[in-house]
Amino acid sequence: MFGGYVSKILESTSPPYGLLLLALGTVFIAQIVRTLAWRLWLHPLASIPGPRLAAVSGLWQMRQDLFLENSARAIDQLHREYNTDIVRISPNHVHINDPDFFFKIFSIGSGFDKDPSFYGRLGVPRSILSADSRSARAMRSKANAIVAPRDWGVMAEKAYLATRLASDELAILSKKGEEIDFFQMLRSISTDILCQLSYGFSPGFVDKPEEAKKLFDVLDMCLESLWFRKNSEMVRTFGTQTIDHYLPVVHMPFLSEYLFSLPKWLLKILLPAFTYFRNLGGGWIDQTLENSKNAHPNDKKTTVMDALNPSKDHILTEADREWLIDQGNTFLFAGVDTTSTMLMFTFHKVLSSPGIHGRLKEELRNANLSIEEKYDWRRVRQLPYLTAVIKEGLRLSLVIPGRLPRLVPADGIEFNGIFLPGGGNKDFGIQHDLLDAS
Repeated sequence: MFGGYVSKILESTSPPYGLLLLALGTVFIAQIVRTLAWRLWLHPLASIPGPRLAAVSGLWQMRQDLFLENSARAIDQLHREYNTDIVRISPNHVHINDPDFFFKIFSIGSGFDKDPSFYGRLGVPRSILSADSRSARAMRSKANAIVAPRDWGVMAEKAYLATRLASDELAILSKKGEEIDFFQMLRSISTDILCQLSYGFSPGFVDKPEEAKKLFDVLDMCLESLWFRKNSEMVRTFGTQTIDHYLPVVHMPFLSEYLFSLPKWLLKILLPAFTYFRNLGGGWIDQTLENSKNAHPNDKKTTVMDALNPSKDHILTEADREWLIDQGNTFLFAGVDTTSTMLMFTFHKVLSSPGIHGRLKEELRNANLSIEEKYDWRRVRQLPYLTAVIKEGLRLSLVIPGRLPRLVPADGIEFNGIFLPGGGNKDFGIQHDLLDAS
């Protein structure tokens, strides 16, 4: 049959072109066969169990994320199916389900660096999220100076004011018998506090539910497994359609690089929500720089953006401004839903458990003087049962299930008798799922 196919190619084209086409086809097929043989039987990770499709390409993960359940849950099922703590989830990636190994990977100075091919596709390529360990450590040290223990009192006061404002608003809505979107309220509180810390001012989302919802719709879309897809809420919000079909940015790196390198006017048409998010962050950066410019020269830096600002004279190049926007948007993206989701989870568990709810109310009522009449954050922080409830909420709530890809160090590493070779950015990586480690 194959011989007849070759004969038809040669007969349907002139001799030089037919031979060239045949040669190219042969090379192409041989390359596919060679790649499949290497990945299935000769690859250093070939002995690690996992789906055949995952061994030969990244299509297994893409299929799980786009058409079935998300790959984080599917990987958990793989560990059960193969009865092993290590599975192969793509040609160069393995997943390890071991809490002790989790801490080995993610401890400071572990040698397991971020996989730039993953973090570079998230839309903030210059941010602390995408930076390598050394650069991220330098940025983190600058940001940490703003949230040092000596400044906790100032932060606590700002957090109290935002929370008290929200509490008063909830009381008004409750008396009117109006429906309360409690999760949006928690997100508004988190955003107001986070912006105060990062930019030096609050957008006042607690008092602006419609404006707040617009931002939260954008965040929701971004969190939909990092795919851009048609979304009716986005159409209503921004008056235009986003891309009409699944665009799996995480699974198609070339697509991510192409999209985010497009001119701004075209991005505004194709990705209006993304453009809105960047424009909002840019406006906040500009306001922060203006406030800093008008501040007294002896005033110390009081915001994260001030601390990260690469310019000492408050005059930024366009590249530096884009860099700061990436940092601010990363803090916002990473801080709002993690905080509010954990709080929502904790409230739900407390209100669903009469014994816990009653005991917590009793402790808070006894500490009413420190909370209501004269807020003393130090005493509130020492309330034992409240502290226990918060810690349990942090322990049990899983905000964003997913993986945090890490590269195997150059010397490689061994797990349960299996050697995982190091190889840098283009060779072998290791991924660990936070869901499995909890």
